[in-house]
Amino acid sequence: MKQRTIVFDKADEMNTVALQLLNFIEKNPHKKVLFQAVEPSGDIDYIKTGLEYAHIALPKITIIGMTSHCAMTHDTHAAKFPVVSVLLFEENDYTAFSYDCNMFTPKDVGLELCKELENIKDVKGILVMGSDITLTPQDFIDVVSAKYPNIPLFGALAGTSTLKSDESLVFHNNNVYERGMVIVVFHGPTLEITTHYNLGWKPLGNTFTVTESSSDGKVYKINDKPAVTVYNKYLGVPINEYFFENTAAFPFIFKHNNKLVARVALKHTVTSLQFGIEIPEGTKFSLAYAKANYLLDESLTCANNNEGIQS
Repeated sequence: MKQRTIVFDKADEMNTVALQLLNFIEKNPHKKVLFQAVEPSGDIDYIKTGLEYAHIALPKITIIGMTSHCAMTHDTHAAKFPVVSVLLFEENDYTAFSYDCNMFTPKDVGLELCKELENIKDVKGILVMGSDITLTPQDFIDVVSAKYPNIPLFGALAGTSTLKSDESLVFHNNNVYERGMVIVVFHGPTLEITTHYNLGWKPLGNTFTVTESSSDGKVYKINDKPAVTVYNKYLGVPINEYFFENTAAFPFIFKHNNKLVARVALKHTVTSLQFGIEIPEGTKFSLAYAKANYLLDESLTCANNNEGIQS
């Protein structure tokens, strides 16, 4: 497998970049091409135009992607399509699916995917992307992991350019979803995907208990008090329009399946916190902190050892 990643600095680079990518594809032998994009503006009309252009400029490719909270690098804040990656599969393969979650629940998606997996040989890993903060993936994870416990699941929740309102999107070919899931199944006899646990966050101070929450990721009460006040009382964070920016560096940290996990509050109301995945009632957690070396050291070690997806 070969990969080429390009950062768009200007919107008018599309023609030039398309020619570069086409040249890259033509010069490298491959069986199939996967085009992945991360887009920061959340402009659905622009995304649809970009998808149509990409299909014309680079025929016979599969396109997947999602929106992000902001530009991916310091110098690309004005870019509308800042990062694209092209993966060329030489010996192995992938199969992409997408689901409109106005019609399917995450559990339904998990059940549908399990049916598809019955007809795919040598599955080595599954990439999952979702849009809509309340589309919590735990039911999907539970369904697929119960039937295929040895297949790694990995992915992300799409970001939104406006934190005050969820405008996240995922896309697959010409389909754009405001509430949906895009899934890529990687498979092949010589494909290898290794996974490594690397958190980097450290517990900070007191232990708290979630005393009221819901399956869509909302936490209403902590220690029987409004959940949002935990940051104000213990870290002095005001409840205002910069709440996310001020609290993202201090996620909840707790044990899940015997491993520490961290959860960032994505939105808030005057009393509650909204997370991207359910935090069940009774969960005992601490606030957490990290430094750059905590977060990056183990990942850098893995990257330097060429661990990860290999083909």
